[in-house]
Amino acid sequence: MLTLYVLIILLVAAVLYMVSSVFVWFYSFWIRRDLDRNPLCNVSFLNSYFFFIGALLGLTVFFYFGFEELFFFIPNSWGSVNSEGDWSSTKDFISAGFAFFSAIFLLSSLEKINKR
Repeated sequence: MLTLYVLIILLVAAVLYMVSSVFVWFYSFWIRRDLDRNPLCNVSFLNSYFFFIGALLGLTVFFYFGFEELFFFIPNSWGSVNSEGDWSSTKDFISAGFAFFSAIFLLSSLEKINKR
């Protein structure tokens, strides 16, 4: 039993090491980026496009968990079984929809404010 706990601790330590190294790499890349460099594939909209997709995914995940807690009054028993036999909750579906459209609304609002 003790070896199981040691293996779990080593696994958690390894995962934390890998995740932290990815964050450090991304941070160092972000700090040292050259803003005067040519855009990606010499197409200027690709940089903003990739930034928009990354921000949309990040905000959607962030908002999803918030909306999931916000809809606490919807029971998890509401839902259906999908074609693969997995349970799909109505609460998860509604939370994902609200999160996606909220992220789009926030990003488009920030874009309008930035253009002024």
